[in-house]
Amino acid sequence: VYLFIATQTGRLSEKYNFNREINDKRISREKVMLPIGVDGEPDHAYMEQFIRSLIDKERSEYEARANRELRALKFVKIPPLADKTWKPFKIKEIFGADKGVYLNKKDIVEGNTPYITATASNNGISGFIGNRSLFPRNTITVEKISLAPFYQGNEYYCSHDVSVLSSPSLNKFNALFISTMIKRQGGKYSYGRQAQLGVVKRETVYLPVLLDGSPDYEYMKQYAQNLYCKKIKQYLDYLN
Repeated sequence: VYLFIATQTGRLSEKYNFNREINDKRISREKVMLPIGVDGEPDHAYMEQFIRSLIDKERSEYEARANRELRALKFVKIPPLADKTWKPFKIKEIFGADKGVYLNKKDIVEGNTPYITATASNNGISGFIGNRSLFPRNTITVEKISLAPFYQGNEYYCSHDVSVLSSPSLNKFNALFISTMIKRQGGKYSYGRQAQLGVVKRETVYLPVLLDGSPDYEYMKQYAQNLYCKKIKQYLDYLN
């Protein structure tokens, strides 16, 4: 019931802003639209059942999707991280690196293309636009303020304050592993010391390697995949 009423109450926020703030007096005069019973009183039973049906639907869809992913993935026992040999690499040694393109707000059109900007949240996505995509899927974006890296699984448009890393060796799981390692270097960056493209290229990332000293992409893929499988199983166990 609370979730239903909270959703309806949240719609009232559209009429308030910094110039017209909400207060106790105003909120006491507000009205919220709710379903009612034959007696004209709020129908709490209906609201509860409605929310429960939404939750059950979401859970059912998640369980189906999670089980499909588990069937497609394979858990393989591998050596722990501590048993692997690690080596530092300059990002420019193992990745192609490019820069996004400035997009004026007046030139943005509505659409479904992810728009990646210098944000350290929401996988770097600030919105969706209709401008043509600039970069392919299966790449890593790195924003300039905190060196926050994100794996991009779809084609996207990227703003000028984001660097794009590409490699034929990348896939979803080793890219997530590498992104985690790049993020560890982010503490040195801020608005006053930004990671522009040239800086990103020179940044160092530590990775597990093969006997020949090259990055062990297969190990990184399997390590991240194993973690993913474990996490999905934990979620499913919790739901059941």
